[in-house]
Amino acid sequence: MTTTPYGAWTSPLSAADVAAGTVTLSWPRLVGDEVWWVEGRPVEDGRNVVVRRGADGSVHDVLPAPWNARTRVHEYGGRPWVAASGALVFSEVTDQRLGRLGPRGEPARPPRRPAVFVDAGARVPRSRQHVVHGAVGGPAYDDVAAVLDRTPFDPPHLVAD
Repeated sequence: MTTTPYGAWTSPLSAADVAAGTVTLSWPRLVGDEVWWVEGRPVEDGRNVVVRRGADGSVHDVLPAPWNARTRVHEYGGRPWVAASGALVFSEVTDQRLGRLGPRGEPARPPRRPAVFVDAGARVPRSRQHVVHGAVGGPAYDDVAAVLDRTPFDPPHLVAD
């Protein structure tokens, strides 16, 4: 039997092999009587999919391919989705713009704006959703809070800066 130094032996498994089978779960939230969350899927090139589990136990993707819900604020990220007025509002990782997916439609995109989506939370009345986005204006983000009402692509109402 040959003894090799620690770390010098070859393994039949690579780090990529191990990571390829690991689905990550993040950002869970109750939406009515359903549980919604984000799944990071290595088999889909790391795409982050908003998924829901209905009251009957059925599990379905909410966000279809090729959309990828993830934020990159400060390279850390924040909650990339929020349910607003029966729709999914999400941050598309490729350009950090918001998208909106209605109950039965394809994602819609707002006109290009010089801001990136940062984080979403529901800490205000149910009829409104709170999001924070940053306008890129130099070495740092100028964070502002906005309210998404029934028409999330109208200019947001500034509540703090």
